[in-house]
Amino acid sequence: MANPEKYLAAEHVSLFREAAKRWQVWILVRSQNPASKQYIGRGGYIPKRLDCKAKTAKFDVPKKPPYPGMYKLAGLVADPTIHPQAFRGDALTFWNKFLPHVYVPKPGEQRTYLPAGILYSIELEPSHEHYGCVYFTSFGLATKKLFVYGDYDLYGLVSAKDPSVNLFVEEIRLGEKHSRSPEFFDVQHYLNSRMGVPMIQHGAQESYSAHTDEEVLIFWPDGITVSEAHSKAEIEAFYSSILGGRQTHQAGASSQTASGLWKKA
Repeated sequence: MANPEKYLAAEHVSLFREAAKRWQVWILVRSQNPASKQYIGRGGYIPKRLDCKAKTAKFDVPKKPPYPGMYKLAGLVADPTIHPQAFRGDALTFWNKFLPHVYVPKPGEQRTYLPAGILYSIELEPSHEHYGCVYFTSFGLATKKLFVYGDYDLYGLVSAKDPSVNLFVEEIRLGEKHSRSPEFFDVQHYLNSRMGVPMIQHGAQESYSAHTDEEVLIFWPDGITVSEAHSKAEIEAFYSSILGGRQTHQAGASSQTASGLWKKA
């Protein structure tokens, strides 16, 4: 039996069912860092945008003396060079890719605005509960910090009309390469407006990556059925048997022109 709350906040599960039925799509969602759920909808926090490639921390860690207690890092994007023990797996590679987007303040530095073109910085006050965490700033205003937590990552978004066909557009959004399916904007706006939080930030993985070893929650177009795939092999089996052999698209790989800007894997 599927366990949707392992992937989504409980109050969002019914919305994904509704979206799948309304737009007649399979919606595949990757498992989320469960610690991120506590920040959804809270003031002072924001979901990861497309331009934030860094990983969210898995664990809280003890504060540095003389400060008592724990740094609250789990579920938030944090600097793995400051808190390596807060992560599992390779967080440093993703952090280094993201670092050009981040302004790292000098010790004791106080700024009203970040340098032009920079929207992210790091909390470097050792007494702060989110010391070492990344914050986003609207228009670079450093006095209004929004700490960044994990969004909902779509693995696939598949039309029931012809699930075997993987159509997508490749474009640039927020200065980053981005791919999306024909149904993406409808589903994104439907879900985000009803959740009240922009948890869907970018297109599905299947339009820019080959299959990976993931745990995936699957909402079916009937608006009732919810299933899970627990590995790359199970995902591939689902694509083969249920989605008619649908192919993923690896970023940079060759593709066929469908019509206009649309391409086909």
